[in-house]
Amino acid sequence: MNVLERLRLRVSDPEQPEPDEDILKECLEEAKNAIMARRYPYRAWPDELEPQDVGRQIRIAIAIYDRIGDEGETVHIENGIHRTYESSWIPKQLLADIIPYCGVVS
Repeated sequence: MNVLERLRLRVSDPEQPEPDEDILKECLEEAKNAIMARRYPYRAWPDELEPQDVGRQIRIAIAIYDRIGDEGETVHIENGIHRTYESSWIPKQLLADIIPYCGVVS
């Protein structure tokens, strides 16, 4: 099962229409960019994620997908439901355990 199929499986809801594939691909790309920016802050990124980051990519893509429509929301209270986001883009705890790659200045 590839990454797109795994993401589709996680976000699909039998009571809702099938998620748009282009949106899922964009969520995966944004998740990959967030991981790469955190892992390689001081050098060019490799073409592909490291294998241990694929699960993280899916979790971040789900977070991005879930916030479509309320991306900038910081507080929302309605009918007893209270939403507050730690970050308006990706929750910090999803990026917290990514160890940046650092090299030696030459």
